[in-house]
Amino acid sequence: MSNSNHNSASRAQYLSIFLGCLILLVFTTGAIFAEGGGIVNSPHDFSNLGQSANSRNTTGELCVACHVPHDFGQDIYQSGLLWNHAPSEATYTTYVSSAGLSAQQPSGTSKLCLGCHDGTIAIDDYDGASGGGSAFIGDYNSAFQVPGRLTQHNNSGRTHPVGIEYIYDPFDADGLHSPSSPLGFSGSINDVLDNGKVVCSSCHDVHNNGAQRGSQLLRAPMKASQGSASGLCLSCHKK
Repeated sequence: MSNSNHNSASRAQYLSIFLGCLILLVFTTGAIFAEGGGIVNSPHDFSNLGQSANSRNTTGELCVACHVPHDFGQDIYQSGLLWNHAPSEATYTTYVSSAGLSAQQPSGTSKLCLGCHDGTIAIDDYDGASGGGSAFIGDYNSAFQVPGRLTQHNNSGRTHPVGIEYIYDPFDADGLHSPSSPLGFSGSINDVLDNGKVVCSSCHDVHNNGAQRGSQLLRAPMKASQGSASGLCLSCHKK
């Protein structure tokens, strides 16, 4: 065999080994744990009438509990995204950092999430049935109520500071990563902020386009068994 052919064969062998190692690295770092299956069969699939929260969904539609294609004069669309669910009117005790920086009242998409998850509005209070719902998230599954199993559901200061500005200081060794840094399966940190602020969907992929398997629709791993212990936290926080 000529040296040229031998070198080509060696390069092909090394390339094959490299690709094999790369695939193994992808598997062991948790990338295979991305669900990415979309909203069907996810926790936000409201087409299953067997669940009490979906009992009013007689159409069996997938998206109707949150969105509506035709508003018919209800003006719920003013909450954004052709919204179809009664929004929360609660006032929250917000987070205050150790430096005295206060989070604002939840707004934007976070306000839409809280329409179900703060426990003050019934999950099935949608499609024009204002006040007609009966399935509250705290009764349905208390783990899904913000802030979890705590009793003060209007105290958002007991959860991650939704509404707080993402402030990056390149000279702060204990601060936050650059907003251009990657975040799990969802592009960069910038891609999941709302006008520079942290919102519910900064951490949770509500449509399950690339959420972490076995989590509450989180955008990155949180367990060592998923490939990266506290990976979601460390995507934004340096330490």
